[in-house]
Amino acid sequence: MKPLILSLLACFTILQTHASANDTLNKKQPFKRVMIGVSFAPDVTYRILFRQVKDEPFGLIIDERNKIEIPKFGYNAGLHVLFNFKSFVGVEAGLWYLNTGEQTRNRKLYAGYSWNGSAFVPTDSIYAKFVHDYHYVGIPLKAKFTVGKGKIRFFAATGIAVNFLISNQSRSTIKVNGEVRKSKSTDNITDFRLLGIMPLAEAGLDWKINHRMNLSVCPSFRFNVLSITKSNVPVSAYYFNAGISTRFYFGI
Repeated sequence: MKPLILSLLACFTILQTHASANDTLNKKQPFKRVMIGVSFAPDVTYRILFRQVKDEPFGLIIDERNKIEIPKFGYNAGLHVLFNFKSFVGVEAGLWYLNTGEQTRNRKLYAGYSWNGSAFVPTDSIYAKFVHDYHYVGIPLKAKFTVGKGKIRFFAATGIAVNFLISNQSRSTIKVNGEVRKSKSTDNITDFRLLGIMPLAEAGLDWKINHRMNLSVCPSFRFNVLSITKSNVPVSAYYFNAGISTRFYFGI
């Protein structure tokens, strides 16, 4: 038993000495001026509808859409380059993919009716659900500020992203008398505004793994200040995404 205890103490002493040496080395290492990062942000996406004209029917359309449409799950993934001017301030640019849209509730509809002698009654029930996806490729640009000198630091960032609509897809799930039918269709994106502008604001935690690697996590909220619909459409739609963003950086 005594040799085992001595061996464990020796191993612990070696590991502690090695960890202390690494910490000392990391403190002597200058910050990396250029870091390559990858990001992923699962989120919830939805839209806000506004009436472009004062005619009452369009107000009723908005009310009806708000009753049957709900948020859907989306996500954002990107590749970034961070240029650090100082250990606490830098500028980041990149290229990302953004999925936004909405979906309808799973609604019960009727496809057929029969006369029972006194009234028409439904004979065939249908459950229908539709999901609308808008796919963007964008260029985010932001300034990043970091506070703290320990392993875990606080950071804040602000900037803007320019996004370009590359495709629009509709997915449907229809259940007819117990039989499920799924389909996809791609709409003409020229019916929509192709350009999107998103102000960016973030605040979260940055974990300095070592002198080369960082991991940051923060809440993420992105709002498109331009309507996806064109100016001549009576009802405008502004989409937003909200979730948690995670980024991994590697210094070069």
